[in-house]
Amino acid sequence: MAYTRRNIVKGLTLGAGLPVLAPILAQLEREAAGATVEGPKRFVFVAVSSGIMPNEVEPPAFKDKSKDEYFNVALDQYELEPAMKPFEPLKDYLSVIQGLSGKMCSGGHTGNYGALGVWRAPGEGGAPPPKRATVDHMLSKLFPAAVNHLTTGYAGKWGSRTFEGVVYPDISAAGPQKTIPFQASPDIVFEQLFGTVASKDRYSAKKLVCKKNLLDFMTEDVTKLQKALPTQEKAKLDHYLDALEGLQDQDVKIAALRESLEKNVPEFSDKYTSTEAERRQEAHFDLIAAALISGITNVVTMKIDNSATFYRGLGITEKSVHGIGHNESSNGKTGFECRDVIRRHHFELIAHLADKLKRVPEGEGNMLDNTMIVYISPAGDRHHGKLDSWPMVILGGCGKRLKLPGRYLQFPGYGQKDHKTIGNWWTSVLNAYGNPIKHYGDFDPALMKGGFDQEGPIPEIIA
Repeated sequence: MAYTRRNIVKGLTLGAGLPVLAPILAQLEREAAGATVEGPKRFVFVAVSSGIMPNEVEPPAFKDKSKDEYFNVALDQYELEPAMKPFEPLKDYLSVIQGLSGKMCSGGHTGNYGALGVWRAPGEGGAPPPKRATVDHMLSKLFPAAVNHLTTGYAGKWGSRTFEGVVYPDISAAGPQKTIPFQASPDIVFEQLFGTVASKDRYSAKKLVCKKNLLDFMTEDVTKLQKALPTQEKAKLDHYLDALEGLQDQDVKIAALRESLEKNVPEFSDKYTSTEAERRQEAHFDLIAAALISGITNVVTMKIDNSATFYRGLGITEKSVHGIGHNESSNGKTGFECRDVIRRHHFELIAHLADKLKRVPEGEGNMLDNTMIVYISPAGDRHHGKLDSWPMVILGGCGKRLKLPGRYLQFPGYGQKDHKTIGNWWTSVLNAYGNPIKHYGDFDPALMKGGFDQEGPIPEIIA
């Protein structure tokens, strides 16, 4: 029998790493069979509290430009808003969407499911049961993986102060009456995805050893593959192994930090949580990168903060996101200035994730080419969202399914001719990625009375 790449891959006997290695093995086997394999499409939805004001993601050159007409321009011709500077090296992958309305959803402090589900879901203490599957979950069905839909993040509901364990931020739904829980603890996310990890209990040392043993077994499995496969496949596995080792390093650092804090830090109080939010956010983004690179998941939704979040590590110690949203000053900065600092921090995290994906070769390009990272707020266009505009920042190549990378799109303002809604937007995304749905989401009653045609996708943005 001839020893082809396909025979080598199919004939390998792997150990403890088999379940986690299965996604990448399946892809290598399809490639070895001679099939033209289009890489999986990936999606990361980052939900941020307190709204995204249109001017906060608008190039300075457009400040005085009319918002009542459609324009679509290349971003490389314009200077980015200062807080968006982390995206400068990734400008070819950056797109900003302005002018889409969402008045069929609820405004105020949060629209909950509205941002990704396009229905009215009011309630700061919790939304009514979901009406339908949200877009993120629908995409996970189109691009399944070992974990179809990874939901993680720092915070829960709008004003919740619960930042550990399972939380219910009312962002994503699997269908009618089916809310999706999120995991707020980075160490639990790691354990769920990659095995037992160290924790604060008395068994932490044993758990750390078990985790190390699992990753050691997986390293042995990867080494077998590296010896058996040609150079091109070896390169893919190198990046896979880097992601796993990154998780191991992170876990060791967290365990070491916990031990140090327990032995040396004075009595715990809010003062000594100054870096917690930022550090946990970084941990979540590291886990997201590792999960995407390893092929464990293709769709992630991350709740990055809520109204009760303090950004003390950024020097904003006096006010939470809620107070800042009301333009209350903190540490000598106005609320708007604090928002700039927080937004830049978010964009640094997202840019770092994008850069990790960009460094991983895939097909004729890299993983970022096949990824769509969406930064959106359930509150819409401001802290108390009016939803006549729902700004979004997109990063990634979008798998060449959408004509977005490197563009700034301004749709005609609310009530203007050819105005579009987030229902049109998500219909376009679903159509572009393989779901030919006629229309996704509810219609705006006021636009219906005005005779506006709200149905269907936006053809000019679909590749």
